[in-house]
Amino acid sequence: MLCTAREFQPMTQSQPISIYQLAQKLGVSTTTISRVLNGREGIGQATRQRVWEAARASGFRPRMAVRQRTVGVVQDYVPEHFMGTQVSTLNISVDKALTEKKFSIETFGTHNIESITERYLDAVLAIAWEPKTLDVLRALSQTIPVVIFNRPEIQEFSTVCTNHKQGGQIVAQHLWEQGHRHIGMMATKPSMEQQAYQTGMRQYIESQGGTFNEDHVAYNFFRSSLAPLKRLLSHKITAIFMPNSELTYEVPYLCMEGMNMAIPEDLSLVGMDANPALQFYRPPMTVLTEPLNDMAIAGIDILQQHIDNPNLKPQKMVLDHQLVIRESVTVPRS
Repeated sequence: MLCTAREFQPMTQSQPISIYQLAQKLGVSTTTISRVLNGREGIGQATRQRVWEAARASGFRPRMAVRQRTVGVVQDYVPEHFMGTQVSTLNISVDKALTEKKFSIETFGTHNIESITERYLDAVLAIAWEPKTLDVLRALSQTIPVVIFNRPEIQEFSTVCTNHKQGGQIVAQHLWEQGHRHIGMMATKPSMEQQAYQTGMRQYIESQGGTFNEDHVAYNFFRSSLAPLKRLLSHKITAIFMPNSELTYEVPYLCMEGMNMAIPEDLSLVGMDANPALQFYRPPMTVLTEPLNDMAIAGIDILQQHIDNPNLKPQKMVLDHQLVIRESVTVPRS
């Protein structure tokens, strides 16, 4: 059972309760307390729940001389073809940075997120978007720090995110400087992130005297991209930005195999994926990337600040994208 924010009161640093006091309060042995908090078997569910609720509500902390700080790393399931290596690379960066900081790590996913309430954690780092996961994290944030990646709209947690508007701007700038004046964007569906990329592109293009409107944006709504691609090309688009891993692979294939187009001679493309294998594609893909290692380090720095100062308010850090220029963009045909 998930304990609600009302059931858990925020921890305080005044007069921390000891394991002996906690055991006396609950009428159980210190061994039972230890077994529950360390996830050992042999304790009934009702007793486990009582111990967890009392430990969190009283602000009980095991003696740090004998306990390594533990961070829960939460990652919701995402198909590899949808987000490519973005999420997996960020997760690897998080694990590496936590290990270097001497944190112990416990991992949780969509399938077992509710079990996180039965573990004794010092903080949580999350790559999450599922409503159920976010509900669990909101409850946890009443008692331990939670830092989430790329969810700036959520006010309850500290967040580290990338500046999607800046990403759209640098893509548009690169294409404009190559001579493109009819620039398009293709995504899977409308979202806050896609809107920010679109805003950045429009602002840069209009600042140069160009036009970027709804005719320059297409969505495939998780179906074939052939029809929206043809619609963009009907508006004489000469370059397309795909801020999505799935489209980064699909659109070049459709252009070359389905429409007999040459990339970049007939159409310039900019994708988005952290997969280094894209440098070996033909042509090697120019891509917008997120600073995933920097995001991981920043998230852990904020997490450490929250651990050191339980009264710290939620923080927000925004990092810029980077453009990796390869060979999928060239000057448009005259």
